Amino acid sequence: MTIERVAAQTFGPQALEKMKQDLLSCMRCGFCLPACPIYDQARTETNSPRGWLALTKAVVEDRHSPTRNFARLVSNCLSCKACTAVCPPGVPIDDLILAARALTASTRRALSLKAALLRLAMGRPARMDRVLAPLRLYQRSGLQSVFRLLRVGRLVPSLFRELDHFVPRFARRSGRKTIPGLTPAKGERKYRVGYFLSCMDAAVFPESAAATVAVLSENGCEVVTPPAVACCGMPSRAVGDLRTLRECIAWNTRLFEDAAVDAVIADCATCGSMLKDYGHLAVDDPARERAENFSAQVIDVSAFLAAIGWRQPRSLRQPLRITYHDPCHLNRAQGVREQPRRILQSVGAELVEMEDADLCCGGAGSYSVTHLDLSLPILERKTGNILATGAPLVATGCPSCQMQLQAGVRRAGMLVPHSLGEGGQVGVIHPIVLLAQAYAAENADS
Repeated sequence: MTIERVAAQTFGPQALEKMKQDLLSCMRCGFCLPACPIYDQARTETNSPRGWLALTKAVVEDRHSPTRNFARLVSNCLSCKACTAVCPPGVPIDDLILAARALTASTRRALSLKAALLRLAMGRPARMDRVLAPLRLYQRSGLQSVFRLLRVGRLVPSLFRELDHFVPRFARRSGRKTIPGLTPAKGERKYRVGYFLSCMDAAVFPESAAATVAVLSENGCEVVTPPAVACCGMPSRAVGDLRTLRECIAWNTRLFEDAAVDAVIADCATCGSMLKDYGHLAVDDPARERAENFSAQVIDVSAFLAAIGWRQPRSLRQPLRITYHDPCHLNRAQGVREQPRRILQSVGAELVEMEDADLCCGGAGSYSVTHLDLSLPILERKTGNILATGAPLVATGCPSCQMQLQAGVRRAGMLVPHSLGEGGQVGVIHPIVLLAQAYAAENADS
């Protein structure tokens, strides 16, 4: 079977035709090169957006086989969208590279180990909790603390010592079990909204999820949080598993249709970006219209609050200096940049801008685990920019970025394991948590 036939079966005829046209639109001008964090390190054409597109075009045209080396090269992309943002003809470079991964995966007889694990974990919430159980045990049993305290890491390869920095602290109870299915509006109900509880917020940052729901309620929203929400699908898309991605799209679309909400609120930059893409990805699907309608409802929590005009709280009792990191999938994918900053300033924080605030942190989901050699220099640059501000707190609107930044300041010996930085150290937080804290302080005083 030719690659073109495989591609037609993988993507559908309309999607394949658009892919071909987009590949032809690349002028090979090189504007993407200085924007790419990976090319900045590797300085090779085969590790650049232009190079990845050239290889993909050769594969689609049946001039090159989707070999293991091809799969390895296109897996190096962070999907940070920096290249797409500066491309003069507007070629969706990151989408094409993700499509190249899917094309490669479709030629294999079996899923890769990572794709198989994601398929096992991401389809339904209960599976995710089971898959994370061993990591929770590692932490809750004290083994991780012993590992660090006794410096056992010196006895294991350096790779494992590094990776231990990237293991987040998993919550004792999943947010799926603590966030109510229906939260009434405080005062007059003005909106009925759905809250998309991300996998990482549920597992690692349930306080961020609780803060989002509380803030929406404070601003006249009745909040529906379906506990059975599936993964947004981005991890599966990133490894080329379109079957699982399509299952996630169908499941989540039906779930929020049944909820009959005015808007679907995301507080995870990656999830929000992915959910907004459902209509685009369902171009050859009979349920395309439903997916498009769903995508049109999706909005980031900070953008939603800015649109409705959130109630300005009194300032937090403790004055804060804070810096902000722009998640790639919030800034470039959704065009949300100023709204989170305005939220931070609304609680009385002094916002100190870091250098290259919109530079990717190198997290990209599990990228720091699978591509540690490429991720680490990017993270070290970002960590240096954070510490240079002197701010004891860094905010960001993406759980993946939160975990990556926590790993960065932990490696620097500067992480405070709670919301507010103290003693010259640095805390990492979602902006919405500070707004929730400001509201909570007001309510406690009244």
